[in-house]
Amino acid sequence: MLFVISGPSGSGKSTVLAEVLKDPRVRRVVTATTRAPRPGEVHGKSYWFLSKKEFAALRDSGGLLEYADNYGCWYGTPRSEVEPKGPAANAGASPAPQTLVADLDPQGFRSVRSSGMQVVGIFVAPPSLTVLKDRLVARGTETETQTAIRLARAASDMAAAAEYDAVVVNDKLEDAVLAVKRHMGLAP
Repeated sequence: MLFVISGPSGSGKSTVLAEVLKDPRVRRVVTATTRAPRPGEVHGKSYWFLSKKEFAALRDSGGLLEYADNYGCWYGTPRSEVEPKGPAANAGASPAPQTLVADLDPQGFRSVRSSGMQVVGIFVAPPSLTVLKDRLVARGTETETQTAIRLARAASDMAAAAEYDAVVVNDKLEDAVLAVKRHMGLAP
C-alpha cells in the first residue's frame, strides 16, 4: 500500500511528512526532480536530483510511475521506489511490513491512483490562504514572483482536496502529524 501526501506549497506537508518518517515502520518514496537542491537537501534521501537529460532517459525508458512539470522543473516517481524488487520479490517471499509514503502533487496522485496501484491519499491543507502566504514568505526559498505563482496554484490544489481519502488541516503541527498517522493506521 502506498500513501500519498499532497498539499499546496506552504501547507506544511513536508514538515508533517518529516515527523511521520520518524516512525521506523515508514519509508519515504524518494522522488526525482530536475530542480536544484535546497540547503540541507541530500541526493538520494530528499530527492534524486537529476539533470534534465537523466530525467528524460528515465521517463522515456518507462522508469517513472508518474511525472510532471511543476514550476519549470520536472518531478517524478521512480518505479524502483514503489515496486517490489530483489530476489525476495521474485521468489514470492513476503518482505517485512513497511508503510510507503510519497509526497506528490495532485496531478501525481491522480496518475498513481489511475495506474491501478493501491493508494490512499491524504491532503494536508493550511488553515487559510493567509497562513499559506505567510509560510511561503517566511521560508524564503522563492522569489516574490515564484511565491505569487505558488499562491495562484494553491487554489487549484485546494480544489483537489475532495479527491483524497482524508483532508488534514495543518494548524498545529502535533495534531496534524497525529491525524496523518491515524489515517495511515500508525496511531490509535
